Amino acid sequence: GRVRLGARWGLTALALSWFAMVTRLEPSVLRAVAMAMVAATVLWWGRYASVLRVLAVAVIVVLMVDPLLVWSMGFRLSVAACASIVVLARPLAERIPGPPLLAQALAVALAAHAGTAPVLVSFAGTVPVLGPVWNLLAVPVAGWLMVWGLVTAPLAGIVGEPFATMVGVPSRAMLSWLEAVAAFGASPGWPRWSAVGAFASSALVVLAALPAEWLRHLSSMARRATLAALVVLALADGAGVLAGRTAVVGSANVESGDQAIVLILKPGVSERVTLEAVSRCRCRRLDVVFVLGRGRSAANAVWSVREVVEVGTVFAQRPDEIRDAHQLPEGVVRVGDLRLDVRPTGAIAVASAG
Repeated sequence: GRVRLGARWGLTALALSWFAMVTRLEPSVLRAVAMAMVAATVLWWGRYASVLRVLAVAVIVVLMVDPLLVWSMGFRLSVAACASIVVLARPLAERIPGPPLLAQALAVALAAHAGTAPVLVSFAGTVPVLGPVWNLLAVPVAGWLMVWGLVTAPLAGIVGEPFATMVGVPSRAMLSWLEAVAAFGASPGWPRWSAVGAFASSALVVLAALPAEWLRHLSSMARRATLAALVVLALADGAGVLAGRTAVVGSANVESGDQAIVLILKPGVSERVTLEAVSRCRCRRLDVVFVLGRGRSAANAVWSVREVVEVGTVFAQRPDEIRDAHQLPEGVVRVGDLRLDVRPTGAIAVASAG
């Protein structure tokens, strides 16, 4: 016969605990596990709860157990994505033409973007314009990989070779695909949105999902003007028209001229703030990097920048600490149309050469 509800709840709790341990208790996993446990409890008690209520209760419970998760970017993004998918995915899928399966997948990707873009841009400074496309390519495979791994990994450990190698072939293939999509999508050549484009694109998705009766109080002219303004903002920002000529994030400064772009790394700079400054300026090449700090943090920052954009000349106070670096000069240095005054104290003043 069928397992009683109480026993099913216990088995569900065991399975979810195993899943959480295998995935190393990541914040997004904790949110998913908590939602599943709340849903299982509601079913056990014979009650009904909407998905939004399940999400709200799960978030409250998780934060009561570990309040510091509120500062976790992974947890914030997970909650934002889940909430936006629940609210926006179904109406979006109904409005997207084409095969239902493709429309549903695209609706989920767009809904997730609408929820996460405002959160992500506040942390990283920019978000990829083609993020929903990369999600369409990666998320289904990631789901298959998770299920395949959870099922086959214990069996591979018990049975051993050659079974373990055989069941590992699909896992390696799916991992290779995910790595390729991640590397391709992370290329600095792809357009990115700043806060303007992120909020404009999110607003477009929300407007597309809103019921028609919610917009009836607006005139046809107002609706068209709002839509046109959001589209123009999103396209202009994605094309780099609204990109700033300077980006200052903590100890990292990006200065852009008409002919050159330079990066100035001050003492105490970190990899995170350096990459955020470069990302905000949306540059594909840095003509010159000036390193005013020293030590491992400065060397790591330069290494990280070289991984994501093309870097020309690097000047450093301690060139022996950074690969292919030159001694930081003193006096006036001209880089394209930029004039940089390198002072004996190590400070740099930037002005237009014109």
